[in-house]
Amino acid sequence: QEDNVRIIAKYLSLGYRDIAILKDSIYRDEKGFIKIKIDLAEGNKYYFRNIKFTGNSKYSSEELNSILRIKAGDVYDQSQLDQRLNMNQGGVDISTLYMDDGYLFFSVQPVEVLVENDSIDMEIRIHEGQQARINKVMVTGNSKTSDHVIMRELRTRPGQLFSRSDITRTMQALSQIGYFNPEALNVNPVPHPESGTVDIEYTVEERPNDQIELSAGWGANMVVGTLGLSLNNISVKRFFDRKSWAPIPSGDGQRLSLRAQTNGTFFQSYSASFSEPWLGGKKPISFSTSLFHSIQANGYATGNPLRAALTTTGVTIGIGKRLRFPDDFFTLQYQINFQRYFNEVNERGVSYLPSIPAGAANSFSVRFILSRNSTDQPIYPRTGSNISISAQFTPPFSYFGGEDYLNRPESERSRWLEFHKWKIDATWFSKLVD
Repeated sequence: QEDNVRIIAKYLSLGYRDIAILKDSIYRDEKGFIKIKIDLAEGNKYYFRNIKFTGNSKYSSEELNSILRIKAGDVYDQSQLDQRLNMNQGGVDISTLYMDDGYLFFSVQPVEVLVENDSIDMEIRIHEGQQARINKVMVTGNSKTSDHVIMRELRTRPGQLFSRSDITRTMQALSQIGYFNPEALNVNPVPHPESGTVDIEYTVEERPNDQIELSAGWGANMVVGTLGLSLNNISVKRFFDRKSWAPIPSGDGQRLSLRAQTNGTFFQSYSASFSEPWLGGKKPISFSTSLFHSIQANGYATGNPLRAALTTTGVTIGIGKRLRFPDDFFTLQYQINFQRYFNEVNERGVSYLPSIPAGAANSFSVRFILSRNSTDQPIYPRTGSNISISAQFTPPFSYFGGEDYLNRPESERSRWLEFHKWKIDATWFSKLVD
């Protein structure tokens, strides 16, 4: 029965509007296999001829035709007509055009007014209605995340004209912040035709996204242990409120991550990071900082005259801003990075990495990141894209000092590293199967 419906839909998309299934039967053949027989009446193939809009005053017929993109002589495709009138996944449709301008009570009905030979004249009857403004915006289902963290992501505000695209963009933003189950997000517009207003209720479902990691691995005759803690929705301002510790103060959207890894005297690594997505709470300006410290050694303990090690310490501070142009999917980030390397030499004059100069080396760099993320959710994206372009560079230290850089001692030349790094990263997501 489901395949019969698919067959009809396929023929309609090819212009066979008179397609009919006369009968179908299921039987066994002499070998016991199931046979399915479907008898069709295809009818003639039809084409669009004249298309006329009625009832439209907000937009001209020429403007609506440019969105409909169906002209005389095109194959009569019922699915394409419905899609470009009501819900076009690949672009703008006439319904969205009106509903993005507040026409919540808009409706459109295509009517066949004349069928002549293989040609069909269409009349697209439009009821525009009045524009609707948003009355109330409500959010339900958040038990952990504070209301203001959700409200600042909403594109729909009381007093604004109703916009279907703003609702779609809000649902996308709520799924990307990572605090809610994307599959359970829902929106319920409640129209009030008598007053020309609409209430919008968003429903969310909290999901656990904090992580504690305790792991151990065996390799090269040694054990590597890891301890990590990731808190993805904490509240710093509630840290000194005893009532908020249940088990930790949460709900303001800040992120804290701590991690330590070691296998004893050969390797140690420690890192910590913190981020605030809305610095000051009023504008989408993010602040982030991270620290790390690592030690790679030849296996001798600290204080042993044979010990040689490479110690790396670094800090990164970043500021990001959500842009409005070309659209609000774009963000621009600025980062300042500092790293200090120390290649320790033991009493025998052997360093941990003989290929680089002994002693200290420093790296100070600035990084710019322009990115656009339009994915529908952060963990398992199904639609959209994520594109970033970054440039990182250090000051030209070799031009400072007034003397030939190549004639300076190696230890002095390696004191401040110089480089520039350019990177483009682009990913696109598309459903393979519904």
